[in-house]
Amino acid sequence: MTVYCGAEGRIKRPMLRSLIVWAGLIVLGLAALKVLVLLAEPRMAFFPFRGEDETPMRYGIRFEAITVNTADGERLRAWWIPAERPRAHVVYFHGNGGNLSMWTPVLVGLHRQRLSVLAVDYRGYGLSTGRPSERGLYRDVEATLACFDQSYRRPRVPTIYWGRSLGTAMASYAASKAFELVLAEGLWSELRARGVDVLACRAGATRTPGYAASRPRRSVPLMEPEDVARRALDALGHGPSVVTGALNRVAAFAFGRLLPRRASIQIMGRATRRLYG
Repeated sequence: MTVYCGAEGRIKRPMLRSLIVWAGLIVLGLAALKVLVLLAEPRMAFFPFRGEDETPMRYGIRFEAITVNTADGERLRAWWIPAERPRAHVVYFHGNGGNLSMWTPVLVGLHRQRLSVLAVDYRGYGLSTGRPSERGLYRDVEATLACFDQSYRRPRVPTIYWGRSLGTAMASYAASKAFELVLAEGLWSELRARGVDVLACRAGATRTPGYAASRPRRSVPLMEPEDVARRALDALGHGPSVVTGALNRVAAFAFGRLLPRRASIQIMGRATRRLYG
């Protein structure tokens, strides 16, 4: 490219204006491309079917239709299909197309192998509210795990996180979330004799960019990140996990030890709807 300069070696003003205009057009083009990708992603990655036209009842299998409340206020349709004396519990995440009705034969097949199944429709699928997105689906997984842990998990019954297509990524994420506390407990027991401290920090609502991005509509008591980190460090060497914050510890004890699981889910669901509804 030839650059025209004046007597003092400076770029002439017309050329400078042209460079500025072209730079601006490039920036605008990149911004438009990013917006286009964000708008096109749901249509390219997710193929939801609305409604519910088939359930396990068609195959003579009883099930419980439940609602799972997410942290950002969506309401997910889920099915709990219990088996008598189950060999294991399956938390099932289906693919990127269809809805629960489309996957009913698969869920029934698992049940016939003496597996209890919890299956969920992601946001925007079936009877679930909202629109699907990558970040939203991860929130759906977290809410589904909380529901399963509080209502259906049983001691000495193995849990399988089962995914199909897109659901494979969701199942992997679910397994990593569920594994964290178990891993911390196992490592703490194994390594403490060698002088190694392991701790899982179970923080409550904390003032972080992620919490602010969720846009809660009501104010709740928030912990500061520095306080969470300090209390976690103070707890090292005293056990495999810590719940930071006095209110959080009271809530964890009440929900985990005193209240029935269903009551815990209902209370947390109402609190979430007040926060984001």
